[in-house]
Amino acid sequence: MNTPSRAAGSAEDIGAAPNIAILVITQIVSHLSANFIVLLLFAYGAVRLVSVTVPGLIQHR
Repeated sequence: MNTPSRAAGSAEDIGAAPNIAILVITQIVSHLSANFIVLLLFAYGAVRLVSVTVPGLIQHR
């Protein structure tokens, strides 16, 4: 993300700043939501595994 050095506060920079902020926020949100979905799937798999194995262990005794 190296941008060529320009005069700070030029009209172009002022116009671009909100767009850059929106891009960064959307990138972070999409990254977090992707990780969140993976975590949810992992948690669901763990719960399924426990719900299948625990009754089996109890019946095995």
